[in-house]
Amino acid sequence: MLKAHNNLVANGTFRANRFIIRTTHNYVVFKPNNIEDEGILQQDTTLIYFDYPLDHEILKGGSYYKDPLLTKEQLNFKYTCIPSAHSIPNVNHEVLESLYIPEEVEAFNDNPDVDKLVSEALRITNNLTEQLLGIRFGRPSRWNPSGTIRVYDDHINNYIPLEGAKLITTRWFVSKYTYTDANGYYRINDSYRRPVNYQIKWERNDYDIRSGTIGQAILSGPKQKQQWNKDIDSELQKYYAHIHRAAFDYYHNHNKVGLKSPPKKEGLRPRLKIAAYDEYDSADLANHKEERRFLGIGNTIKMRVRGEDSDFVYGVAIHEIGHYSHWGITRSDFDNTNKEVKESWAEAVELSITTWRYKQLDPWYIHQNNYQNRRRKLNDRDYTYNYYTPIFIDLMDIKNQSSTGPIDLHTPCPCGGDFDSKNCFIATAPEGSTPFIYDTENSTVNNGNFYYTPINGNQCPLPGSYYDGNNCFVQTIPNNCIPFIHNNSFYIIRNGDSEYQIDEVSEYTLQQLENTLPLVKNFDDLENELRIRHNNPSEKYLDELFQYYDYL
Repeated sequence: MLKAHNNLVANGTFRANRFIIRTTHNYVVFKPNNIEDEGILQQDTTLIYFDYPLDHEILKGGSYYKDPLLTKEQLNFKYTCIPSAHSIPNVNHEVLESLYIPEEVEAFNDNPDVDKLVSEALRITNNLTEQLLGIRFGRPSRWNPSGTIRVYDDHINNYIPLEGAKLITTRWFVSKYTYTDANGYYRINDSYRRPVNYQIKWERNDYDIRSGTIGQAILSGPKQKQQWNKDIDSELQKYYAHIHRAAFDYYHNHNKVGLKSPPKKEGLRPRLKIAAYDEYDSADLANHKEERRFLGIGNTIKMRVRGEDSDFVYGVAIHEIGHYSHWGITRSDFDNTNKEVKESWAEAVELSITTWRYKQLDPWYIHQNNYQNRRRKLNDRDYTYNYYTPIFIDLMDIKNQSSTGPIDLHTPCPCGGDFDSKNCFIATAPEGSTPFIYDTENSTVNNGNFYYTPINGNQCPLPGSYYDGNNCFVQTIPNNCIPFIHNNSFYIIRNGDSEYQIDEVSEYTLQQLENTLPLVKNFDDLENELRIRHNNPSEKYLDELFQYYDYL
């Protein structure tokens, strides 16, 4: 910049000492050694860090950058530009260059001579692009970078606005950022006179999406002096975008379904890191391990579902963040909580948030975890995903899990009888008699009749029964109802499929269930906490429901 100033003095454009060339900014590279160092850097939200050097021209944008001198396990270097009056974070670093950036000095902000100085500096460093050559000593007009970002959603086969995405614009060493609104629109408040480099950085203060374990996931945009509107449709960037949607909704819209926020970045506490691997692994779609939060790169969540449908990717991300939030609620007790509780809770969270979000796009949306698809046979003891039960969903919904279709929740015995937690009890035959079923041949009206043999020739002591000339008639069995006799008693099989759990519990809220988690390590704890904490009319059916999960 000093050489540019001297050139302009020499050719008569400037008088001597028009500008006092001094250090206004420092170009710094940080070399964090661990996650705690990264936490220190993230404390200062006014600084924007890049994984790549800022003094290199990006010829072709990518999805991440990893310094070739670093191993896979090492944290990326962080490059940034810091005002000279701003303190430098106490992390291992190197000042690469002292800079004079007159556009950032408030006194010169609207000075036309600044544009001349900058243009000359660009010319002598071969950075004055062709579109600027004609206005070397002119004054480019001011403009504000803006645009709209959308992402393709496979479920509705259309583009949807991408809310909460971090948009960064960079001009030379100086960067500014903003976030997209609910319509996907963004606008940088700071104005420029020249082209900027656009970029989407898949991060926010509380979470960070990584390109596997390699580095920060990014979407590099163009360098231009005009709006940048982007429709994201490439497989990898869609993958990042839908993970971002899930994380954004959980952190910023959790209250819409009655949930608490996942742990936020506070002080030196690290933010949530989600490693989005560029692959699909059906054997390990995703996993959450809280201990990784404190080790190395610290990717608490790992996902391998690239190429899946948008709502599936969104739902898997919600499921894993559900684990992270569960850990945040229980902390040290999380490891002592059994897997059935952890996975069943995450299933309910996934269903609730994903359904809430996608019903705004498609009113007829049915999530894969809806009550019918989540019916679980009780004899499937060796089922691979047996830990992923619908018990929390059962506690909330108004559907009977055992039903093959929607039925009145509290009518397990529409054919008559009293429900005994398993089937419909009709009556017990008197001592000394023999109960039996007489099937009326070719009947389209009923399934036969309940009878028992009379006592002492023609006596029928069971209340409501009568002697018909041969035996004691008890009742007609309605059509489509299945009768049986057990231990000298008359029964009708309860409504629904007897191989599945009976779900007559309903209308516990997600918030109520989440509030039980600190004291819940197993299903027995869950049942007890529900009885202690809440007064629910369907509480009397809790035993009936939980007994079907006793084998876990």
